[in-house]
Amino acid sequence: MTTDILSKSLSELGLDELEINVYQFLLKTKSPTVSEIAKKLGTQRLKIYGTLQSLKTLGLVRKENDFKRNFEIEPPTKIVAMLKVRTAKTKSLTEDLEKKLPDLLEEFHRFSKISKVRFYETKESFIQVLDEFIYESGGQIWCIGSPKILELAPEYMDWYIQKRRQNKVVSNSIMFENESLRKRDNIYELRPLKWIPVKFGGDAAIIAYGNKTAIWNTTLPKIIVIEDEIICEFFKTIFDLLWQKLDE
Repeated sequence: MTTDILSKSLSELGLDELEINVYQFLLKTKSPTVSEIAKKLGTQRLKIYGTLQSLKTLGLVRKENDFKRNFEIEPPTKIVAMLKVRTAKTKSLTEDLEKKLPDLLEEFHRFSKISKVRFYETKESFIQVLDEFIYESGGQIWCIGSPKILELAPEYMDWYIQKRRQNKVVSNSIMFENESLRKRDNIYELRPLKWIPVKFGGDAAIIAYGNKTAIWNTTLPKIIVIEDEIICEFFKTIFDLLWQKLDE
């Protein structure tokens, strides 16, 4: 387990498999020579020299002087410090990039008028689509279907709702009956809401935003996004008709 965590941490810092293996070997072996490292890892000495130089450049390996054949590694605390610095830099960069997203998306869409269909099946893509709701919706989204979409990844959904409120994006929603959604503060969360009669149900949702329509399997982070203005406007029209019908 410790080895797995160390490997993942080093991988997060951008190290490749051989660099990770060399660091882990140095961690368990006192001042081995390049020949000993190469023999243990079953690779060429030349590759080990290159790998040690990379680790030295990263600050994870040191050599007391150029005449010594042995290399010493920095302790794992150096890895923790590097990860903390990386996290802080990434957070700052993410915040700066988010501020520039409207301008960047305007440039992107200027040369992206052809209809497109995209498929998403990972948590990363789930977050990407949530970001699109915030930054590409023009202040409103239209949603019909299962409220289970709120249960896919609660840690991300709470973040998304806060970001949506900060950016004043209204989520017009027509949902299947759901007890947990009834308990939420839908006014606070900018969610004008109407209920589809209880006899209906399902595990899917359709969401329109900007010029896109997302079809969502609400039991998984599995989404089809159709980027087509005509289809999107048609769905919004259907939504408006159903919204009015539920008032009758």
